[in-house]
Amino acid sequence: MTNPSAVVGEVWLDPPALEPFPVRRTLLAFLAGLALVLHVGTAGYGNLEGENDNPHVADAREMLVSGDWLPSGGSGELKCPPLLSWMMAAGMQLFGCNTFAMRLPVAAAVVVWVMLAFLFVERLSGTWRGFAAGLALLTCSGSFVFGRMLHPAPVFACILAGAFYCLLRAFERRSGRRKWFDGFWLCVSLGVLCNGLWGLLHPLLCVGILLPFYREARIRFRGLLSWRGMGVFLAPLCVWLIAVKTQSPGVLSGWWQCGAPGLFGEMSPEWDGWFAPGLGTAAWLCVGWLPWSVAVGIPALPLLRRVRWNIEPTTALAWAWGGVAMVLLFLPAPLRGGVEMIAGPVVAAGVVAVWTGAGPVARLLGAGAVTVLGLGALASVCLWEPAPPEIRPVLGLAFLSLVIFGAIAMIALFRGHARMAFLSIAAAMVPVGFCLIEGMRIVH
Repeated sequence: MTNPSAVVGEVWLDPPALEPFPVRRTLLAFLAGLALVLHVGTAGYGNLEGENDNPHVADAREMLVSGDWLPSGGSGELKCPPLLSWMMAAGMQLFGCNTFAMRLPVAAAVVVWVMLAFLFVERLSGTWRGFAAGLALLTCSGSFVFGRMLHPAPVFACILAGAFYCLLRAFERRSGRRKWFDGFWLCVSLGVLCNGLWGLLHPLLCVGILLPFYREARIRFRGLLSWRGMGVFLAPLCVWLIAVKTQSPGVLSGWWQCGAPGLFGEMSPEWDGWFAPGLGTAAWLCVGWLPWSVAVGIPALPLLRRVRWNIEPTTALAWAWGGVAMVLLFLPAPLRGGVEMIAGPVVAAGVVAVWTGAGPVARLLGAGAVTVLGLGALASVCLWEPAPPEIRPVLGLAFLSLVIFGAIAMIALFRGHARMAFLSIAAAMVPVGFCLIEGMRIVH
């Protein structure tokens, strides 16, 4: 006979139920590990592009040799914003003056950028879409190319992603909102130190676009402009500016044009009248987002009629983030200020939204387009006689990977596994990424 005083859990739940599998932490850990392997693990491989002409490399070496961490060693001229130079000098201080140390800040910024894309899209659309957006961002061809250049664009993109994630969290939660506002202003301050005035103008312009249309955003962002936030923003800038002004009064003469030449004042004669053509910028975006621009290009067409214009404020924040960045890409090249990568998380979220919302036939056409792209490129490599002999095997392996994994994605779609097909297309870019790294090493 059962003891009436026994607890129900002791009678019916023996042994106790297992805890659910930590899906979110597993996906985040997998994405972080893959990003570390693809970017940090390969940072020391290959040559540095434009090392001798790169002002950040020159400043970092001068800081390391002289022990003076002010820009240009106090020479009286500010060549570029100092944050990337500081990061490179710190890397060389820890690991020596080598390729790995110089590329480490950019590689680490790409890893953090991908993680922030996961977290941002997760808050908007759920864990799977956040993981898929981070994976699409990590495996697009542009991340492999820009992630190996000694350029402030990856670091700037990472900082702005942190700023918009802080804004999103501040909008969602009332408790701790001041801390998220402080995080936003700290990111904006670091953005100014990384890329000049665009670090301040871009996030404020996005917030300014959002506020007139959403009363809820005006209420929740009321505390964004406060003395405490201004103090967090000005503290890093003032410390650096005072130190530089004290040591070399003329070093700040070009500061306001650093990172965006011609933004305040006349552009230099060689840039006069030179504008980026619209078709060229669109083509650059398509190439930089391969293979996703091909995989979702066809499925996106039927979805254009189903776009809802009743947008939530959080989604509108992402639209403003990406929309301003896209507009800046069509500005004259000297005015872009390293904005080539800042819309990455928003574009990745759009890629996932199109893939998820498309029908089975449209997804199958997208996967088939990736396979056809690989077949066409593989045939062109075989028939292209002027191709250097040492680069032919690399290109052939890359395009063969697109063919194989594109075919696997099509089989998965035939069986109704859309997520497995998405992962197959992403898996195709892992060997393609290594081939791109090897190809850049051969070329340079």
